[in-house]
This record gives sequence, structure tokens and C-alpha cells, in this order.
Amino acid sequence: MITEIGIENFKVFCERKTFKLSNLNIFAGVNGRGKSTVFQSLLMLSQSIIKNGTVDELSINGSYVNLSQFEDVLCSYGTDDTIRFSFMTDESECRKLNLGYKRKGPWKGKICELKINEKDYFSRNRDLIGGKAGDEPVLQAYRKDDVNKLFSNFYYISASRLGPTLYEENKEESIYNPLGNLGENRLSVLDSHRKTLFTGVERWFNKILGSSEIEIRDADSTLQLFMRNNASMQRKAKSINMGFGYSYILSIIITILLAKKGSVIFIENPEAHLHPRAQANLMDMICEYASKGIQFMIETHSEHIVNSARLFALQADKPITNDNITIHFFDEFFNVYEIKIEKNGLIKNWPSGFFDLEKQQLMEILKLSQKVK
Repeated sequence: MITEIGIENFKVFCERKTFKLSNLNIFAGVNGRGKSTVFQSLLMLSQSIIKNGTVDELSINGSYVNLSQFEDVLCSYGTDDTIRFSFMTDESECRKLNLGYKRKGPWKGKICELKINEKDYFSRNRDLIGGKAGDEPVLQAYRKDDVNKLFSNFYYISASRLGPTLYEENKEESIYNPLGNLGENRLSVLDSHRKTLFTGVERWFNKILGSSEIEIRDADSTLQLFMRNNASMQRKAKSINMGFGYSYILSIIITILLAKKGSVIFIENPEAHLHPRAQANLMDMICEYASKGIQFMIETHSEHIVNSARLFALQADKPITNDNITIHFFDEFFNVYEIKIEKNGLIKNWPSGFFDLEKQQLMEILKLSQKVK
């Protein structure tokens, strides 16, 4: 598991910024202040492995993210030309990792710095390698599998994931991120794993949204999703005739059940189209699987997501504690705060702007209501 990430000269982070990570990581705050940047740094390394087999070449565009050109991801107000990432992990072979990249053409980066457990893998002893004065340092051989392992088992669910559809194409399952960023392969994956996934998917679907049943029907190389959310319904309805929340939640449930121990799941806006109670029920599932060895990276604008995590950390029957949860808040001034949940569930270092709008609005309502005659 990755326990810390450092980002330097990448997008909004010119100066090095570190983020402590745990089992369940929640990123909240103002739009456009760096939450997605943290996700993209990890996803970019993962797609580089998918595309190139190693992290030696940084792919700016690929399976997970498309960020245009190398110049576009360099910090726009910095002077350095090297993007740097650092990681702390619980893997002894790669407990500490430092990576640096310089431009290699418009859409790629070339590794120029590599340290694993403090050992520098860019040789500067040119006498030993036959180099000349002025030559660039040469990358020495290293155990690529140890590095690849950290970024290989990633699942990514975008905020713009698939909603209700009339039908979906039945596709062959991909090795990496099999549902697709948008959940476009969700029915194909569920159909091919009927025996192992379907019961669990329906159980959690029911628990999160209440009294729900799902069914997949084959039709000429396509798949259709049917649902029922009321026992009095005589027949199941097509997903396009059900609320958006039912379809939006499906990709998340399937991904969590499909992921193996050691995987990392990135979810953008899990609260989308969900009633607050359903959001809390979804967090119940996420907290349960976070305690089973799956690491979650969640970007959210919902106080119900945050408060559910705080509540579950207090409940004795829940398998997660405050020590397993990390919250990072990004304010409007590009400051980032690590928010600590205490053992009693309270937050002592509550920063301005962190889900305090409701309180402010209620106070304003009370103030104005006293003037109404």
C-alpha cells in the first residue's frame, strides 16, 4: 500500500507537496485546487506501465487520463523543467521511491531521476561506464517489477461515468481497469462474472438503494439492464426508465467486488445522483472493503461522505477506525490541510470552508427570519 505521495512541479504543485495516505483517503475542497492532480499523478504512472511496460517513460495520455502535452502538466508558474514524484509504501523492496521526469517530445516524459530505498539508480561515475565529461547520467538496471507492482492494480471510476442506457455492447474483458473509466463495460464484466459477482452486486445494490433487483438480458451481441425497486412492480423496467442513481452506483459496486486485496480504487464523486441516505450506505460498503486490504482514493464534494466515514469510525461493529481514514482539504487559496479524525469522531483542526456552509446558511436563515413580520 502507498502510505505517502509527494508531488513537485506537476500542475498546481510547483513546490513539493506531500500527502499522507491510509486505507480510506478522502479528498475534498474547492474546485480546481489540486484534488484531481493527486489522482492524475498516480494514474499517469499506471498508464505508463500499461503502455510501455515500465515507468521509464511517462505517458501523459493513455488508458486513464489525457492531459495533452508535457508542457501542459509542468507547473505553469515554475521555472524547473523536471516533474518529480515521491512515494512511501509498506513494500520492503520499494519502501521509498523517488521519480523525476524531463520532457521527451510533446507528449512524453523521460525518466531522469530514480531512487529506490535511497539508492540512486542514475550513475554519475562516468569512468566506470565509459562516459565522457558532460554526458548525462545513465540509468542503471533496477528491479522493474518491484516498482510496477505499486502502480499496476488500479481501478478508476470517473465522475462522468455512464448513466442509464438502452443497451450496452458486450465486450471482451480488459486486464486493466476492466469496467473502463466511464463504466462503459460494466454489464459485460458483470455478465462474464455472473457466478461470482452477481449475488454480491444485487445484495449491495439492495442495501444501498433499498428493495432493488437487477437483471441482465442478452440481445444480439448487446446487453440490457433491467431493474425493479418496488415489490409491487409486475415486471422489471429498463434502466432508462429508472433514476440516474441506480445506474451511477452500479459501476462502483461491481468495481469494489471485483478488486483484489492490494488494489487501489479511485472514485470521483461517489455521491453523484444519490440521496444522502444512499451515500451513507455506499460509504458503509467502502469502509468494509477498505478494511480488507483495498485502498480507496475518493474525491468528493459531499459532507455526507465525510460524516459517514467519521460515524463508522466510531461504531464498534464497523471494521474501520479513525486511524484508517485520511482526509485532505483543498481551500480556495491552494492551501492543503490534512484533517485528523480524533478517536471520538470529532475534528479539532476544522479549517474555514470545510463543509461549514450549511452552518453559515442556517445562521443566516435564523437571522433573517427574525426580521420577518
